[in-house]
Amino acid sequence: MRLISSFSIPLTSLLCLTNALHLKIEGRHRNFLDEIALSRRGNLNGTSPLNNSADISYYANINLNGDTFSVLIDTGSADLWVAGTVPGAKSTGKQAGVEYAVGKVQGPIKTAEVTFASFKVPNQAYLEIRPDDENKQGTGLVGLGPHDNSNIYSTLKTNAGVPLLDSIFMQNTSTPNYLAIQLGRLEDPSDAFPGDISIGETLPELSAVTSQPKLPVTIVPLRKKGNQHFQILLDADGIIGPDNKSVVFTSAVSGTKNPKQATALVDTGFSLTQVPPTVAEDFYGRLTGAQLVNISSVGGPAWIVPCNQEVNLTFAIGGQRYPIHPLDATLDPKILNISPIQNSNGDNCCIGMFQPFSFKVTNDPTYDIILGMSFLRNAYTLFNFGDFVAGSNGTKRGNPYIQMLSTTEPSEAHSDFVQVRLEGVDTTDGQTLGPGKQRNSTPGNNTKSNRALYLGLAIAAGSLAVLLLIFACFYRRRRNGNVSKPGGSLGAYSRLSVPAPDMRDQSTPFNPQQLYDAPQQANQAPAPYQNQDNPYPNPWDARR
Repeated sequence: MRLISSFSIPLTSLLCLTNALHLKIEGRHRNFLDEIALSRRGNLNGTSPLNNSADISYYANINLNGDTFSVLIDTGSADLWVAGTVPGAKSTGKQAGVEYAVGKVQGPIKTAEVTFASFKVPNQAYLEIRPDDENKQGTGLVGLGPHDNSNIYSTLKTNAGVPLLDSIFMQNTSTPNYLAIQLGRLEDPSDAFPGDISIGETLPELSAVTSQPKLPVTIVPLRKKGNQHFQILLDADGIIGPDNKSVVFTSAVSGTKNPKQATALVDTGFSLTQVPPTVAEDFYGRLTGAQLVNISSVGGPAWIVPCNQEVNLTFAIGGQRYPIHPLDATLDPKILNISPIQNSNGDNCCIGMFQPFSFKVTNDPTYDIILGMSFLRNAYTLFNFGDFVAGSNGTKRGNPYIQMLSTTEPSEAHSDFVQVRLEGVDTTDGQTLGPGKQRNSTPGNNTKSNRALYLGLAIAAGSLAVLLLIFACFYRRRRNGNVSKPGGSLGAYSRLSVPAPDMRDQSTPFNPQQLYDAPQQANQAPAPYQNQDNPYPNPWDARR
């Protein structure tokens, strides 16, 4: 794919069908220096731990009462909002807001005629916000997720407040109630496909997606209904690292029948896929020159890897393998128009696009992983809403599911990497991996060996207790016969006058302000990352 301008790319609707919405989409950079922040989970002051400013975001045009807005495509939320006044819009007399992990948008709920390619919805509810430096006039966001997490719908409490997709499905009963998305790639020299979004239709050349396994959407408990998203189960041992071996993983989602299966939330609103820190370490930590650093422009902690290191990752879902293009596993900073990032060895590094969670996850989460753009550029994805559509009763539309068609061919992806990152000279044969950390497997496996282990530990513990008892008796008798006198030796304890050890050669404390906002100086490595708490348990809990 050709490199995309860092400032703007117009998005054009190329095809309109009677019973299907179909339009091309292209990515747009947000220039770091200009602090353009139309990030769905962005901070209104530009320092969010979930900033989408890295890589590109995908936009399409939408028309409200004749005025055109460029809106971010987002399957992780459900509300439509635009920055600016829509002529002739009607007020509902209600106010609402959408609060993200850090930052929010808010304003009056209004209705207008909305045109999204060939579909027209006469009285679509939307949120009208005041334009500012962060949300500029003529921009916005269209949420394409389940209506259960729509704040407009929950405020109006009637079908008059349903999200745009629900309105389309309810109004056009002949239109299949699914959404299909294909995202383009910046660096790919063999793929000129910029991106596509369609409702009720698939791309002819990728129509095989409808014959792929139907991946049931996992339903969250009723008490967490507001956090319902398109989320699915990966296969057991379905996270595969650069050595082509499964990453040791245990799900944190309660009620998961097989703890080796990760619950993955599928969300176009994240540039960087979010994974547990141990998974990110297994992906990148064994590569020569890899480091975990803080990069504020990608939300905090991220691995950096020398750009000449090819990283091959795979996910197994529904019995199918989804290889990740190495140009999606790491991203060259020059594409973002920022100064080169270098590790402590002075190597020019790329950013690991599978990021350790940049926010604190609750003790009872509803997901383990968020599959963002870095994954979705490798799979044509169909979201079937089933009875997620407002007014459905389950018998008419069925259960929601996702289908995915892999779009990455490993040998072609390798050739792309050699051409783009290695200037056509394949040096990957000399690439090696260091030893990985030994991690405990899922509790409950290998019952017989566990019993033997527990028996051995019990015997060892008993022997240790006997030795400690003998030592305690010996020490007490010795102490009673040799009590220290004033001015006597203090043994191993240092006097208060002894100076503390010189710590100047130790690592300096982590400075949370020392992030990667400023342009990186040559031969300067970013500050090593140390984990910090984030007051928000996940990117959606704070919205209520």
